[in-house]
Amino acid sequence: METSSSGDGKKELTGRARRKMSKMLKQPASIIVEEDSDARLNVSELVEKRRSELEAMLNIIHDPPSTRSALQRISRCKRRRASAHNLKRLPKSVRTLIVTNEYTERAGLKSYKRRKLAKRELLFKEGNQSENVNTPSRLATHVWFAKRFHMIVKFGWHLPLCPTEKKLKHCMKICAGKVPGTVGFDFSFIKKRDDEQEKNLSRMILIGTLAEEMCANSKVVVDQELQAGYVIAYMENENATKFITELIMSKNGHVGGLELWQLHRCARGSLTFPDDFPDCEEGRKVIKAELGRIDTQYRRK
Repeated sequence: METSSSGDGKKELTGRARRKMSKMLKQPASIIVEEDSDARLNVSELVEKRRSELEAMLNIIHDPPSTRSALQRISRCKRRRASAHNLKRLPKSVRTLIVTNEYTERAGLKSYKRRKLAKRELLFKEGNQSENVNTPSRLATHVWFAKRFHMIVKFGWHLPLCPTEKKLKHCMKICAGKVPGTVGFDFSFIKKRDDEQEKNLSRMILIGTLAEEMCANSKVVVDQELQAGYVIAYMENENATKFITELIMSKNGHVGGLELWQLHRCARGSLTFPDDFPDCEEGRKVIKAELGRIDTQYRRK
């Protein structure tokens, strides 16, 4: 039964009618019109009161696409590409509108992720030499090395240790001159020049029978030197990653880290500061840090 009678003669709702009434009570007051009430909804009076709001809404709906935001110009099936934070995936018309400075529809058009990536990219191009002693500095080629090498903190810098691929023996043969080729090392963390231009230059050491030829054919090399059988090439920090790309694309060209450099120096019989000088304080720090790294790697296995 839907209703039940009480002693006072009033009907109390139960079951389906009670649930329906509870839902109606949760609706806005403008929707509920009780049957026993004389109040009715006057449409013309409501439209007259909301005239300004309705006109603003219709103006936005009927506006041409040129007055909308840049990302609203593309179809809905392509709007997911905008969330990838990659402008190359968008149409050229929208891409040029976002990049140009003339488009100032809303402040902060770039998302937080894009602003952060742009700041990091600018920081790495300029060469991040940290002024804080406790914060390690980074090379201009840090992003390239971090994707392909195991990184360690040494001498107050983030430096590449060894590559993730197995090519140690082949690179050692190139360094020894047994196989024609070139192996490059980024030694920008060592500054030997005293002028201000040194801060904006990256320092690459090239080893191999094709090192001089590769350095001569490169267009990004600003200056080069020949010391103790090594070819030292200087280029701007912005072109350091480009030079590494040219190196690995050249004939039998490779890039090495600190591990390959130490093995090459040992095979050559040359001393390297401060690794081969345990009597000094810097040498003891290097040996202690290396033993700690080996111990940590052993415990992980």
